[in-house]
Amino acid sequence: MKTIKTLVLLFVLLFPFSAFVTMANGQMLEGVVVDAKTNEPLPFSNVGVLNKDNGTVTNEDGRFNIDISKLSSNDTIRISYIGYEASDIWGSSLDSKNRIKIRLNPIDIQIPEVQISNRKTRTFVSGNTVKWDKLSFSFMSRQLGAELGTLIRVNHRVILEQIRFHVIKTSLDSIVLRVNVYDLVNGMPCHNLLNKPLVIRARNEVGDVVVDVSDYNIALDDDFVVCLEHFKELGNDKSGILISAGVFNNPSFSRLGSQGKWYKVRFNKIIVGIGLNVKMREIKK
Repeated sequence: MKTIKTLVLLFVLLFPFSAFVTMANGQMLEGVVVDAKTNEPLPFSNVGVLNKDNGTVTNEDGRFNIDISKLSSNDTIRISYIGYEASDIWGSSLDSKNRIKIRLNPIDIQIPEVQISNRKTRTFVSGNTVKWDKLSFSFMSRQLGAELGTLIRVNHRVILEQIRFHVIKTSLDSIVLRVNVYDLVNGMPCHNLLNKPLVIRARNEVGDVVVDVSDYNIALDDDFVVCLEHFKELGNDKSGILISAGVFNNPSFSRLGSQGKWYKVRFNKIIVGIGLNVKMREIKK
Protein backbone atom coordinates (compact mmCIF):
# COMPACT_ATOMS: atom_id res chain seq x y z
CA MET A 1 0.00 0.00 0.00
CA LYS A 2 2.86 2.33 0.82
CA THR A 3 4.40 1.55 -2.56
CA ILE A 4 1.15 2.49 -4.37
CA LYS A 5 0.90 5.79 -2.45
CA THR A 6 4.49 6.55 -3.35
CA LEU A 7 3.81 5.91 -7.03
CA VAL A 8 0.68 8.07 -6.97
CA LEU A 9 2.57 10.91 -5.27
CA LEU A 10 5.40 10.56 -7.76
CA PHE A 11 2.93 10.76 -10.66
CA VAL A 12 1.25 13.86 -9.20
CA LEU A 13 4.61 15.56 -8.79
CA LEU A 14 5.94 14.60 -12.20
CA PHE A 15 2.82 15.27 -14.28
CA PRO A 16 2.74 19.06 -13.80
CA PHE A 17 6.48 19.17 -14.51
CA SER A 18 5.98 17.14 -17.68
CA ALA A 19 3.19 19.48 -18.80
CA PHE A 20 5.36 22.50 -18.06
CA VAL A 21 8.25 21.12 -20.12
CA THR A 22 5.91 20.49 -23.08
CA MET A 23 4.59 24.03 -22.85
CA ALA A 24 8.05 25.54 -22.56
CA ASN A 25 9.27 23.61 -25.57
CA GLY A 26 6.27 24.82 -27.56
CA GLN A 27 6.45 28.52 -26.74
CA MET A 28 8.22 29.60 -29.92
CA LEU A 29 6.55 29.68 -33.32
CA GLU A 30 9.09 29.26 -36.12
CA GLY A 31 8.53 30.29 -39.69
CA VAL A 32 9.78 31.79 -42.92
CA VAL A 33 8.25 34.57 -45.04
CA VAL A 34 8.62 34.37 -48.83
CA ASP A 35 7.37 36.03 -52.00
CA ALA A 36 4.37 34.00 -53.20
CA LYS A 37 5.41 34.25 -56.85
CA THR A 38 9.18 33.75 -56.69
CA ASN A 39 9.47 31.83 -53.40
CA GLU A 40 12.35 34.15 -52.53
CA PRO A 41 12.68 35.04 -48.82
CA LEU A 42 11.49 38.46 -47.67
CA PRO A 43 14.12 39.73 -45.22
CA PHE A 44 13.06 42.07 -42.40
CA SER A 45 9.32 41.39 -42.71
CA ASN A 46 7.23 42.41 -39.72
CA VAL A 47 5.69 39.59 -37.66
CA GLY A 48 3.68 40.25 -34.52
CA VAL A 49 0.52 39.80 -32.49
CA LEU A 50 -1.89 42.48 -33.66
CA ASN A 51 -2.25 45.33 -31.13
CA LYS A 52 -0.17 43.47 -28.54
CA ASP A 53 3.37 44.17 -27.36
CA ASN A 54 4.81 41.00 -28.85
CA GLY A 55 6.48 41.21 -32.24
CA THR A 56 9.65 40.67 -34.21
CA VAL A 57 11.24 41.06 -37.65
CA THR A 58 12.48 38.29 -39.94
CA ASN A 59 16.22 37.90 -40.49
CA GLU A 60 18.16 38.15 -43.77
CA ASP A 61 16.79 34.72 -44.78
CA GLY A 62 13.19 35.65 -44.06
CA ARG A 63 13.09 33.44 -40.93
CA PHE A 64 11.58 34.33 -37.58
CA ASN A 65 10.83 33.04 -34.08
CA ILE A 66 8.06 34.50 -31.98
CA ASP A 67 6.88 33.62 -28.47
CA ILE A 68 3.28 32.34 -28.55
CA SER A 69 3.08 31.09 -24.97
CA LYS A 70 0.58 33.85 -24.09
CA LEU A 71 -1.31 33.76 -27.38
CA SER A 72 -5.08 33.35 -27.03
CA SER A 73 -7.40 31.80 -29.58
CA ASN A 74 -8.80 35.28 -30.30
CA ASP A 75 -5.40 36.83 -31.04
CA THR A 76 -4.17 37.43 -34.56
CA ILE A 77 -0.59 37.19 -35.80
CA ARG A 78 -0.05 39.57 -38.70
CA ILE A 79 2.81 39.24 -41.19
CA SER A 80 3.51 42.24 -43.42
CA TYR A 81 6.11 43.66 -45.77
CA ILE A 82 5.99 46.96 -47.62
CA GLY A 83 4.71 46.41 -51.16
CA TYR A 84 2.92 43.15 -50.28
CA GLU A 85 -0.52 42.14 -49.02
CA ALA A 86 -0.46 41.38 -45.30
CA SER A 87 -1.32 37.88 -44.07
CA ASP A 88 -3.19 37.11 -40.84
CA ILE A 89 -3.11 33.90 -38.78
CA TRP A 90 -5.69 33.25 -36.06
CA GLY A 91 -4.32 32.08 -32.73
CA SER A 92 -6.88 29.27 -32.74
CA SER A 93 -5.24 27.74 -35.83
CA LEU A 94 -1.81 27.34 -34.20
CA ASP A 95 -0.38 24.57 -32.08
CA SER A 96 2.91 24.09 -30.28
CA LYS A 97 4.46 22.12 -33.15
CA ASN A 98 3.80 24.64 -35.90
CA ARG A 99 6.59 25.54 -38.28
CA ILE A 100 4.98 27.67 -40.92
CA LYS A 101 5.76 29.14 -44.32
CA ILE A 102 4.07 32.44 -45.09
CA ARG A 103 3.63 33.43 -48.73
CA LEU A 104 2.96 37.11 -49.31
CA ASN A 105 1.52 38.38 -52.58
CA PRO A 106 3.08 41.51 -54.10
CA ILE A 107 0.83 44.49 -54.66
CA ASP A 108 0.83 46.14 -58.06
CA ILE A 109 1.36 49.71 -56.90
CA GLN A 110 0.79 52.49 -59.39
CA ILE A 111 2.83 55.48 -58.24
CA PRO A 112 1.04 58.68 -59.26
CA GLU A 113 3.15 61.15 -61.20
CA VAL A 114 3.96 64.23 -59.16
CA GLN A 115 3.79 67.43 -61.14
CA ILE A 116 6.09 70.16 -59.86
CA SER A 117 5.55 73.60 -61.28
CA ASN A 118 8.39 75.43 -62.98
CA ARG A 119 7.56 78.35 -60.77
CA LYS A 120 9.43 78.73 -57.51
CA THR A 121 7.83 76.50 -54.86
CA ARG A 122 8.04 76.85 -51.12
CA THR A 123 10.32 74.54 -49.14
CA PHE A 124 9.75 74.30 -45.40
CA VAL A 125 10.45 72.19 -42.32
CA SER A 126 7.74 70.64 -40.15
CA GLY A 127 7.91 68.55 -36.99
CA ASN A 128 10.15 68.83 -33.93
CA THR A 129 13.51 70.51 -34.50
CA VAL A 130 14.57 70.32 -30.86
CA LYS A 131 18.26 69.63 -30.18
CA TRP A 132 18.04 70.00 -26.40
CA ASP A 133 20.29 67.45 -24.67
CA LYS A 134 18.51 67.58 -21.29
CA LEU A 135 15.66 65.35 -22.45
CA SER A 136 16.06 62.42 -24.80
CA PHE A 137 14.19 59.33 -25.85
CA SER A 138 14.90 55.93 -27.33
CA PHE A 139 12.97 52.85 -28.39
CA MET A 140 10.72 51.63 -25.59
CA SER A 141 11.86 48.02 -25.98
CA ARG A 142 14.66 45.91 -27.44
CA GLN A 143 12.20 43.97 -29.58
CA LEU A 144 12.73 44.08 -33.32
CA GLY A 145 9.97 46.12 -34.89
CA ALA A 146 9.86 48.70 -32.07
CA GLU A 147 9.11 52.15 -33.47
CA LEU A 148 9.37 55.78 -32.46
CA GLY A 149 7.78 58.60 -34.45
CA THR A 150 6.47 62.16 -34.53
CA LEU A 151 3.37 63.82 -35.92
CA ILE A 152 3.94 66.02 -38.97
CA ARG A 153 1.23 68.54 -39.77
CA VAL A 154 0.52 69.70 -43.33
CA ASN A 155 -2.32 71.73 -44.82
CA HIS A 156 -1.59 71.23 -48.53
CA ARG A 157 0.02 68.68 -50.81
CA VAL A 158 3.74 68.17 -50.22
CA ILE A 159 6.60 65.93 -51.34
CA LEU A 160 9.18 64.81 -48.79
CA GLU A 161 12.78 65.82 -49.39
CA GLN A 162 14.60 65.07 -46.13
CA ILE A 163 14.01 63.23 -42.86
CA ARG A 164 16.05 64.59 -39.97
CA PHE A 165 16.72 63.87 -36.31
CA HIS A 166 19.30 64.79 -33.69
CA VAL A 167 21.30 62.08 -31.91
CA ILE A 168 22.40 62.93 -28.37
CA LYS A 169 24.14 59.66 -27.60
CA THR A 170 24.71 56.33 -29.33
CA SER A 171 26.57 53.15 -28.50
CA LEU A 172 25.57 51.40 -31.72
CA ASP A 173 28.21 50.01 -34.05
CA SER A 174 26.39 51.91 -36.79
CA ILE A 175 23.00 53.57 -37.16
CA VAL A 176 20.79 51.43 -39.38
CA LEU A 177 17.09 52.17 -39.02
CA ARG A 178 14.00 51.76 -41.19
CA VAL A 179 11.74 54.73 -41.87
CA ASN A 180 7.97 54.28 -41.97
CA VAL A 181 5.33 56.89 -42.81
CA TYR A 182 1.80 56.38 -41.47
CA ASP A 183 -1.53 58.08 -41.91
CA LEU A 184 -3.66 58.88 -38.86
CA VAL A 185 -6.87 57.12 -37.83
CA ASN A 186 -8.54 58.34 -34.64
CA GLY A 187 -5.42 60.31 -33.81
CA MET A 188 -3.03 57.34 -33.93
CA PRO A 189 -0.69 55.94 -36.63
CA CYS A 190 -2.41 53.33 -38.79
CA HIS A 191 -1.54 52.50 -42.44
CA ASN A 192 1.99 52.58 -43.80
CA LEU A 193 1.95 54.90 -46.82
CA LEU A 194 5.26 53.82 -48.35
CA ASN A 195 5.41 51.58 -51.42
CA LYS A 196 8.95 50.29 -50.82
CA PRO A 197 11.26 49.97 -47.78
CA LEU A 198 13.26 53.05 -46.80
CA VAL A 199 16.40 52.33 -44.77
CA ILE A 200 18.66 54.87 -43.06
CA ARG A 201 22.36 54.10 -42.88
CA ALA A 202 24.14 56.90 -41.06
CA ARG A 203 27.38 57.54 -39.23
CA ASN A 204 27.45 56.39 -35.61
CA GLU A 205 28.19 59.81 -34.18
CA VAL A 206 26.39 62.36 -32.06
CA GLY A 207 24.75 65.16 -34.02
CA ASP A 208 22.31 65.77 -36.84
CA VAL A 209 21.26 62.90 -39.10
CA VAL A 210 19.88 64.12 -42.42
CA VAL A 211 18.50 61.60 -44.91
CA ASP A 212 17.66 62.56 -48.48
CA VAL A 213 14.39 60.88 -49.52
CA SER A 214 13.58 63.02 -52.56
CA ASP A 215 14.07 60.06 -54.92
CA TYR A 216 11.32 58.09 -53.16
CA ASN A 217 8.58 60.33 -54.56
CA ILE A 218 6.65 60.42 -51.26
CA ALA A 219 3.71 62.77 -51.83
CA LEU A 220 1.23 63.48 -49.00
CA ASP A 221 -1.93 65.53 -48.60
CA ASP A 222 -2.80 65.16 -44.91
CA ASP A 223 -1.14 65.00 -41.50
CA PHE A 224 1.10 61.97 -41.08
CA VAL A 225 3.53 60.33 -38.66
CA VAL A 226 7.15 59.70 -39.61
CA CYS A 227 8.73 56.83 -37.63
CA LEU A 228 12.10 55.19 -37.06
CA GLU A 229 12.01 51.41 -36.67
CA HIS A 230 14.48 49.14 -34.88
CA PHE A 231 14.44 46.38 -37.50
CA LYS A 232 17.90 44.87 -37.28
CA GLU A 233 20.12 43.79 -34.39
CA LEU A 234 23.15 46.04 -33.99
CA GLY A 235 25.74 45.85 -31.25
CA ASN A 236 24.95 44.09 -27.99
CA ASP A 237 21.97 44.12 -25.64
CA LYS A 238 23.15 47.33 -24.00
CA SER A 239 23.61 49.21 -27.27
CA GLY A 240 21.16 51.94 -28.11
CA ILE A 241 20.49 55.39 -29.47
CA LEU A 242 19.17 58.50 -27.72
CA ILE A 243 17.32 61.12 -29.76
CA SER A 244 16.67 64.65 -28.52
CA ALA A 245 13.19 65.41 -27.22
CA GLY A 246 11.24 68.24 -25.66
CA VAL A 247 7.86 69.29 -24.34
CA PHE A 248 5.28 71.57 -25.97
CA ASN A 249 6.16 70.10 -29.37
CA ASN A 250 4.26 67.99 -31.87
CA PRO A 251 3.22 64.78 -30.09
CA SER A 252 5.18 61.57 -30.65
CA PHE A 253 4.21 57.90 -30.71
CA SER A 254 5.88 54.57 -29.99
CA ARG A 255 5.17 50.86 -30.03
CA LEU A 256 7.09 48.00 -28.49
CA GLY A 257 7.24 45.60 -31.44
CA SER A 258 5.94 44.72 -34.89
CA GLN A 259 2.15 45.05 -35.30
CA GLY A 260 1.91 46.25 -31.69
CA LYS A 261 -0.33 48.80 -30.04
CA TRP A 262 0.62 52.46 -30.45
CA TYR A 263 1.18 54.71 -27.42
CA LYS A 264 1.62 58.46 -27.11
CA VAL A 265 5.05 59.24 -25.70
CA ARG A 266 4.81 60.74 -22.22
CA PHE A 267 7.13 61.63 -19.36
CA ASN A 268 5.44 61.97 -15.96
CA LYS A 269 2.09 62.32 -17.78
CA ILE A 270 3.48 65.16 -19.93
CA ILE A 271 3.35 64.60 -23.69
CA VAL A 272 6.87 64.50 -25.10
CA GLY A 273 7.84 65.39 -28.67
CA ILE A 274 10.72 63.40 -30.18
CA GLY A 275 13.14 65.51 -32.24
CA LEU A 276 12.09 64.17 -35.64
CA ASN A 277 11.30 66.57 -38.46
CA VAL A 278 11.02 66.60 -42.23
CA LYS A 279 11.91 69.03 -44.98
CA MET A 280 9.13 69.23 -47.56
CA ARG A 281 8.37 70.97 -50.84
CA GLU A 282 4.98 72.38 -51.59
CA ILE A 283 3.28 70.90 -54.67
CA LYS A 284 1.08 73.17 -56.73
CA LYS A 285 -2.14 71.47 -57.80
